[in-house]
Amino acid sequence: MRKASRRNARRRVTSAFDGKTLIHPNQIEPCNAAFFADAAELAQAKKIIAAFDLPENQGKGVVALDGRMVERLHADMARRTVAIAEAIAARDRVRPSGDWNHGVWSGAGELLAP
Repeated sequence: MRKASRRNARRRVTSAFDGKTLIHPNQIEPCNAAFFADAAELAQAKKIIAAFDLPENQGKGVVALDGRMVERLHADMARRTVAIAEAIAARDRVRPSGDWNHGVWSGAGELLAP
């Protein structure tokens, strides 16, 4: 089931989806792996943001980064990637690990009902 979930989630990512409805706890890990940025992706996103935040690049639509042209839309996507990673990190600090099946959790990681 996990292999099929992972394959299905990867298809969704490559089709520009940013999430998936889950019906079984075994789907959580493969979907998290498919949809959430890993350390390398997060580092690259921060690098893109830093490049556009430089004073000399303010207002530019395109900058050169590591020999590649990077558009402002990539900076917007990078900001979203970092924001999602930060929200997940904040949620994980609040929610007890392994407590996915007990209670109703808000998007902010607060237990709403046991």
